[in-house]
Amino acid sequence: MRLIDADRMKEELLWGNVFLPAIQTNTLVDLIDNQPTIDPESLRPRAHWVSDWMYVNGKQVCAKWCSSCGFQSWMKTDYCHHCGAKMEEMATEKEIGGAP
Repeated sequence: MRLIDADRMKEELLWGNVFLPAIQTNTLVDLIDNQPTIDPESLRPRAHWVSDWMYVNGKQVCAKWCSSCGFQSWMKTDYCHHCGAKMEEMATEKEIGGAP
């Protein structure tokens, strides 16, 4: 899939150096206008934070890793700072039928 600038394409058809009969030009412009729009957010990768305890300078801290790229973060954010994946909440063990 390739994202294009549909408005620029219509301008090129209407005002550029494309020499087509008006009926064909209008048909193409209508065809462009009737195409579905893609939500750019749907193209963003999805992931979740994987948490684990580790020792840093003798203190136990909870570290987080991106499930998509493995980037380590000390803060829980909505997006991975490395790969840009949108973080989604994981179901807890209780929600998926695990140990109480």
